[in-house]
Amino acid sequence: MLLSPFFSCATETKTTLIFGMKSNYDWLGTVPVQVAVSQLLKICQQTMSFGLAGRYYTKAPAENSDWALRFTMTFIFPK
Repeated sequence: MLLSPFFSCATETKTTLIFGMKSNYDWLGTVPVQVAVSQLLKICQQTMSFGLAGRYYTKAPAENSDWALRFTMTFIFPK
C-alpha cells in the first residue's frame, strides 16, 4: 500500500512550491518528507523548468541515508 499526500501551490510569477510525503507499508518502512521549488523560465525562446528538491527520511533503515537532494531541468516544447 502506498500513501502519498502532497500539497502544491503555483504563484503568479510561475514558481511552484511543493510539500509531500510518501509511505510504503510493505517496502523497507521508509517515510520521506519532501520540499521542492520549481521555476518556469524562457531562455532564448526555449521554455524550461528548473527545480530543486530536498528530501528528509523521518524513518529509514540504518543502511539508508537520512537525506537526499535533487535538481531537475526540463525542456518544454509546446505544440
